Amino acid sequence: MSKLSHVYIHLESAGDAEACAAVRADLRPVLKMLDERDDIAGYRMVVVENEDSAEDELLHHMFDYASVTSRRFPFVYAMLTPHDPEKVSIDDIMQTRGFQRFA
Repeated sequence: MSKLSHVYIHLESAGDAEACAAVRADLRPVLKMLDERDDIAGYRMVVVENEDSAEDELLHHMFDYASVTSRRFPFVYAMLTPHDPEKVSIDDIMQTRGFQRFA
């Protein structure tokens, strides 16, 4: 059982509020399903609107989001905690939706 969270950013939509909203809407039911099936211990997904919201999420403690996103706001950030990475590949699920893992 893994208690380490995985941090993902959707870079393709960074800087485009409409695209970020679409990405979030697409991912929300997937995360809900994973949570309901108990494949993940929990998740957090937000559209980071600006530097203040990045600070509120404490992203600077996890990775250098400013370099990763080239300071383009908004961007979609997701943090998931898988129960058993051997059972379900959260990385594969997120990568097929265009997310890149950073922690």
